[in-house]
Amino acid sequence: MTFKSRRKKRWEKGMILGAGCFGFLSGVVFTQQNTSPVHASEETVAFIHEDPVSRIITNAKDTKTYQENSVNKIDSMVSMAKDSEITVQLREEKRKEDRRLSTLGILTEEDHIETLDYGVCPNPDSSTKSYMDGSKIQNRASRQWKLIQTMNVNEQGFYSTDDGFIGVALGSYYGAIGTKYLVTLENGMTYKVIKTDEKSDVHVYDGCYHRVDGSVMEMVIDEETAGKYWGMTNGYVLGGNFNNAEEFKGQILDIQLVDESSTKA
Repeated sequence: MTFKSRRKKRWEKGMILGAGCFGFLSGVVFTQQNTSPVHASEETVAFIHEDPVSRIITNAKDTKTYQENSVNKIDSMVSMAKDSEITVQLREEKRKEDRRLSTLGILTEEDHIETLDYGVCPNPDSSTKSYMDGSKIQNRASRQWKLIQTMNVNEQGFYSTDDGFIGVALGSYYGAIGTKYLVTLENGMTYKVIKTDEKSDVHVYDGCYHRVDGSVMEMVIDEETAGKYWGMTNGYVLGGNFNNAEEFKGQILDIQLVDESSTKA
């Protein structure tokens, strides 16, 4: 074989190998072109194509909304706590005020007392309400002394019974020692009082009002305790007249005799 013929053989082999490689590659390409494409989910596509800046802004808005909602919830809880605290404070203040009024002998809704008409004895001016110190009752044989031993001095300085009647001195017009009355004043308050001492007929007109100061009702107090609570003026508790206190201000409008059977359990 000549050199030319050997060269031709090699060329033919090369052609055959080249064709084979081409066919193989063509098959690969053909196969890939005819394979069904993989479809991405809509969420993935949206994520890929979404503007990063917009996504950051959206996340920021969501975070702000969450924070605002959290703050609103906290504010609401704080408001509820404050309302609850205020309610507790108001209840406590009301409890203290009810207790204070009770120690003053003021009639309350809890009292269930039946009375009989008695009336105010004729007088020119019943607004004056003088006082006497209970320690001046010293006759141990008297009904006054025996009664006052069963009473207590409250924080306002009044002698008071266990059922909340405060001690007063009245003229003979108002019966025996120990008689209970409901006294209504011009200020709208009604007081539970018990006749603890009697004004001497020598010192009053018609067993009713005092000849000097005109008082119908005289408070029985412990002067030292009352002075600390109500204050002293010119050496006297409330200047010597409980009409100077708003709680006792005004004329006596009505006096009712308490039916004793109604106060017993």
